[in-house]
Amino acid sequence: MPKDVSLDFLPSSFPSCECSSDGKLAFCNGGRVQILTPSHEINTPKYIKSLAILENYDENERMYSPKDLRIGDLILNHTARQVAWSPTGISENYGCLLAVLTNRYQVYIYSSTSKILHMNWKCVCHINSFLPQGNLSSLRIHVLAWSSLLSLPRLSPWGICLLGLGAEDGNVHVMCVHRNSEMVTKSVNLKCGWLVRLSFSSWSVHNHTAVCNLVCVSQSGSIYIIRVSLDLSTGDYEMHHEDFPFTIDYRSIAPAITWSPVVNDSEYLALAYPNTIYVSCYSKLTGEFVSIATHKLTSLASPVGVFFARNDKSQILMYILTSLAELQVIVLEMTSSNMISNITELPEKQLLEKFLAHRLQSYGSTSESSKSLRIHAFCPSPFSSTAIIHFSVSYPNSFIYIASAMERSFCAYSPAIAVETTFSHLVSSFLTNCCFLPAEGCFYEFSLLEGNNKVDFDILKLLSESLSQLLISDFDYCLRFKDPTSFSNLTSIFFDPSLNALRLLYGWSVYSQKSLNLSIFSSLRNRLVLSLMVFALSKLLSNANYLTVTCKTILKNCVSLTYKELSEVPTALEVADRIAKFIDIPSAFEEVCPACKSHIEFTNEAIATCNKGHVWQRCSITMLILHQRTARYCSICKSVTVDWGSLNIQSACFTKEVQEELGICYFCGGHYLS
Repeated sequence: MPKDVSLDFLPSSFPSCECSSDGKLAFCNGGRVQILTPSHEINTPKYIKSLAILENYDENERMYSPKDLRIGDLILNHTARQVAWSPTGISENYGCLLAVLTNRYQVYIYSSTSKILHMNWKCVCHINSFLPQGNLSSLRIHVLAWSSLLSLPRLSPWGICLLGLGAEDGNVHVMCVHRNSEMVTKSVNLKCGWLVRLSFSSWSVHNHTAVCNLVCVSQSGSIYIIRVSLDLSTGDYEMHHEDFPFTIDYRSIAPAITWSPVVNDSEYLALAYPNTIYVSCYSKLTGEFVSIATHKLTSLASPVGVFFARNDKSQILMYILTSLAELQVIVLEMTSSNMISNITELPEKQLLEKFLAHRLQSYGSTSESSKSLRIHAFCPSPFSSTAIIHFSVSYPNSFIYIASAMERSFCAYSPAIAVETTFSHLVSSFLTNCCFLPAEGCFYEFSLLEGNNKVDFDILKLLSESLSQLLISDFDYCLRFKDPTSFSNLTSIFFDPSLNALRLLYGWSVYSQKSLNLSIFSSLRNRLVLSLMVFALSKLLSNANYLTVTCKTILKNCVSLTYKELSEVPTALEVADRIAKFIDIPSAFEEVCPACKSHIEFTNEAIATCNKGHVWQRCSITMLILHQRTARYCSICKSVTVDWGSLNIQSACFTKEVQEELGICYFCGGHYLS
């Protein structure tokens, strides 16, 4: 099991612990947000610590009247009160963005593309400036939430998502976010006072429309449903709201809320109160909430975390953790039509009891009765195999001076929940679409599964066994490309199960420091070269002016490598011969040594050497010569690619489309760092 991580701040008054889909952790820390990035490098800590600094960005602060003042306005500096990670694919390097809500009710977006393991986080957007500039209470944001990613092939191959913002006057602002496009904002006024909880369901696709539900909870405990409908062909979306269809015992407090994963075309919404939890079933086929069930909890304390998981018996479990470090585990029993028939507690409801007791004994030298453990926040790992817990150990006043070094926050992992189920889900999801499933999160979850189990659980062995039928030869792969016109976009290579199987094996072997199979890398590279040539050929058949000098240089290298490595594959040779006729390779297309300006012939796909002995690394994708300052590195396998900005691409061409469609690492699915 991974060791506990000591955080660099005292326990915060704002509970926070958020895990991104690629494995990063974020915690509120006063005027900063502490970020932990998993590291798989040799001789480095398990997590690299970094900070997102909340500066006073509002230079022209508004002067408030006494009736408009809030406590947050009286604090001199910005402090973080909530953090939330976006899905993958939205940031500059196709990774996750971090949204931070401050005590002054402002929302800022942070991003990082630093090659030093995300040490440099900078503010890239002030969300409030995009909101309708109406009354003040509509601009005071009290809660935020991201939706899951939605595939929109015609508009953005990397998908779009929604950012929901709950305002003080009951307005819900929903922003549509995707790469290379302006954010569009629409609002709905629920007229309910302060909003304090938001949670998006997953997307349902019907014909040409995608639908998701946004659950909103006001400070007084009122529950509303906003239905968002998005046109898949245009990206336009509409919203309408309705009251929650079921009557529950009125409570003047806001429950903790969360959605379950989709199970047999149904989703479950949990509303966790002190001493009681409600679970409602939403049918994705009918678009309606069809049932609700309730269960009494043993604790009267407020829940600090609730999430759904699947165990290895294919049961749907719910984990509810309170601020008193009390955990309850319940199982949902359902009928054949997915209706909730019963909710029962599992014998392992005290799953964390020994885990938490061990933490209590591990910190400090005082007796157990003189100190206490407090849970501040609780969230699932990227794919819910385990839970991340933000906790601290408190001491009586007489021990504060002696034990001040221990008076800080810690981050730990609970025992793994569903090892086999999580493993099979990760593999099947990655094989289907590795654009939407970040490789960093997938391999991080694999490492948690392997590290959390006392029994032998060899991920590499399990991957080799489960993927064996998908590992086809280069010859069989090339047979798919007899008709170049069928290969219309490069992004499709991230949806190919045989390629994704190779990426899983290669990426995990690098991530886990296991023996590296170079034949897998060679096979991936050969298939990349063939895909690039077939894609270029399909475009050239309709546009003879599609290639620039840089495009021809890339294709020249592809042709050279094909003649060298795939000379026994007739389909590959046929494609290479056709490309060679289009680019008409003269000596003018030889590459030039950046140091001495002498010409370089293509002899090696990884290294370029001139006659005077200068050696340069080549781009893993285009095989162009790289300057060190123009390189980007994969965060997992360290494959290197050209910094596209250095090529100064202005018009639509082969090189520009490669840039836009191969935004993540081709070899393992990781994200590039600059």
